[in-house]
Amino acid sequence: MDDPKNPATEQVGPISIDYDHLDVSSLMDQVKAAAARTQASDARSGPAFPAAPGTAPAGPDRTASAPAPGGPAGFKGKLKSIALKLMRPFFPLIRFLGLPLHQDIRETQRSLSETDKRLDALDRLLRLQEVAFEDKLVLAGERTDKTELRLDLLEERIKDLDESMEYIRLLHNLGHNLVVELTKLRIEFDTLKSKFEILEKDLDYLRARERALEETTRS
Repeated sequence: MDDPKNPATEQVGPISIDYDHLDVSSLMDQVKAAAARTQASDARSGPAFPAAPGTAPAGPDRTASAPAPGGPAGFKGKLKSIALKLMRPFFPLIRFLGLPLHQDIRETQRSLSETDKRLDALDRLLRLQEVAFEDKLVLAGERTDKTELRLDLLEERIKDLDESMEYIRLLHNLGHNLVVELTKLRIEFDTLKSKFEILEKDLDYLRARERALEETTRS
């Protein structure tokens, strides 16, 4: 049994709506035809009386051009209500289609909340690090004073090191010269040794010759 509050067929102005058998294309055709008839009636409507000769043409009649309560403004409101009624059966589908977007929005809100918490934690950490850095700067200032004292001592040590390097350079040159001289002496020693060996061989030869001469004289 049909509900009297929601009839199966409703007549809204020049448009008839069958809620049991909705045909969107036929409804759009009816809307276009009604809009065309409205535009044609507006174009045909003109001034009621012609202007008198020698007088300026009267301006547009505001009372005639004012839209009637059932004119285009009311017609647009009816079209809007019709569109809402047509879309009412599709609201669950629209909600279903919008569910992923809703979930993405909720996930984005959750991510933003977590990011905000992380930023607060990072801010606190940065403040703690700033305090620690200031303490380190104070300690660094004290260490700088100690470092300056050590640098003064190091400069003195460097001066001593320069003098020591000069002594080492002189000793190196002396050692090099000693090595050269020892090499020369070694060469002279080898030469004298070879000459001594030659003289020793000559001496042995002369002794053997002397013995041979003595034997020949005795015989």
